[in-house]
Amino acid sequence: VVGAGAVGCETALTLSRIGTIDAETLQFLTVHKVESPEVLYELSTRGSKQITLVEQQAKIGVDIGRSTKWVISMDLPRFGVEVLTGVRVIEIADEGVVVEKDGEKKVVPADTVILAVGSRSNNELQEQIKDLVPEIYLIGDGLKPRKAMDAVHEGYHLGNEI
Repeated sequence: VVGAGAVGCETALTLSRIGTIDAETLQFLTVHKVESPEVLYELSTRGSKQITLVEQQAKIGVDIGRSTKWVISMDLPRFGVEVLTGVRVIEIADEGVVVEKDGEKKVVPADTVILAVGSRSNNELQEQIKDLVPEIYLIGDGLKPRKAMDAVHEGYHLGNEI
């Protein structure tokens, strides 16, 4: 996963859980003492894929709230996600993602690459219809990409004004 903002971190965690045992299986194995607690922990936290999270900045989750960031920072290593920070993606090649850190290039092997590198506003529709309607308002991610609560807040206030 390229990009370790909120979307990238949550995507990496979701993918890391694929192949872990489900709650019902964990309960069965625990109740019947089929495996040791250590093995059950491993089965609960190690999925079937090796996930690597690549971030250009020195820290992950710069757009995540403090408490959520703390949980995510604990869960990434717990679920076996390898986190590479301060690396720049040079290219996506057949064998994986070519990254560079401190002038040194290396390939991060990958069979699938997910880009979670941010978003930007697309205001084409506003531009197309602004001269056709008496009033037009731009709110939420149309204004600039942010959190859902920002859009809800703006929508509420605009709705009251109209």
